[in-house]
Amino acid sequence: MKCAYSFPATKWVESVTMHEQWRKMAEEVVEVNEALYSYRFADGDLLAIAIETIDVIQACETMLRMLEVKGVNVEEAIGAVYVKNLGRGYYGG
Repeated sequence: MKCAYSFPATKWVESVTMHEQWRKMAEEVVEVNEALYSYRFADGDLLAIAIETIDVIQACETMLRMLEVKGVNVEEAIGAVYVKNLGRGYYGG
């Protein structure tokens, strides 16, 4: 599978540690939860949930780019996840 990023590389790819990036990913996941909570119990909107979810994707892409810099073949990793999840029956409807 071809690795296609949705966003340009961020300035953090080479300036933060992987642990710092993991914390950023976790912070973004918490923000999705907050948006979901707001939608469920207040008058939050679905766009806010989408935006926070996309922030998670961008944070994850930054981690993947950091791994690429360290020599990880991200395309190979994507292929492995695809095959694993295909075998589990996760795809399709």
